[in-house]
Amino acid sequence: MFGACGIRLIWVFFFLPMNRTLRFLYVSYPLSWGITFAVAVGLFLWLTYSRRLDAIIREKALPGGAQ
Repeated sequence: MFGACGIRLIWVFFFLPMNRTLRFLYVSYPLSWGITFAVAVGLFLWLTYSRRLDAIIREKALPGGAQ
């Protein structure tokens, strides 16, 4: 929730005063969606990778493992 709304608030308070048009305000919507989506995908990939890495480390640390 913070992603989409937070980016729009930043846009309205910092960038909109530079160009006070409705069109410039509308730019904030796809921009905030795109940034929020990119961050969500990045977090998903990071968490997936870190969980797989933890599983590999645990598997190798177990006594009597694969080796």
